[in-house]
Amino acid sequence: MQLGDKRPRSAVSRVSAACLVSGETLSTQIKGIWKEHACDVVVLKKPGNLDRLLELTESNMKKMYEQCPGWGWSLDKKRQEFLHPDSRFIVCSYPNGDLMGFVHFRFEVSDQHEQEHPEIYLWEIQLASQSRGQGVGSKLMQSVQVLAKLHCMKQVTLTVFEGKSKSTTEILILDRK
Repeated sequence: MQLGDKRPRSAVSRVSAACLVSGETLSTQIKGIWKEHACDVVVLKKPGNLDRLLELTESNMKKMYEQCPGWGWSLDKKRQEFLHPDSRFIVCSYPNGDLMGFVHFRFEVSDQHEQEHPEIYLWEIQLASQSRGQGVGSKLMQSVQVLAKLHCMKQVTLTVFEGKSKSTTEILILDRK
């Protein structure tokens, strides 16, 4: 997703206040997902370890961005995306503080099929190489789904790189159970 995209920018303020949950409820729900992993999981508006998140993103994505025509890699643009007022993060770290992975998301309003409805747009899901194959990515996605449901979101949307010059938008429709 580029900075100049057409997605709404002030969707957080448009999400119904009746759907917002307390930090304690959110923490309990998300931490329950991670109970079998020895890690620390936090939901943040602005992470204190922003440089570590950017380093991981650059390590994982720079080559792909550079191979996609019209995209290119810019650390400054990525930093601006991370610092956007609507950006939120779920960060998972080992007990020693090493980063396992994170998701970067925003609450937005989708105008799909000419109907507006709240969604979570997943900007990034990044895993450290040593965390791959351990279920960390699945747990991060489950955490986003729990977060979306607790905030009355109908879907989670993300862009997936398919190769050197292609990306697609994927929509995960949430079961209301």
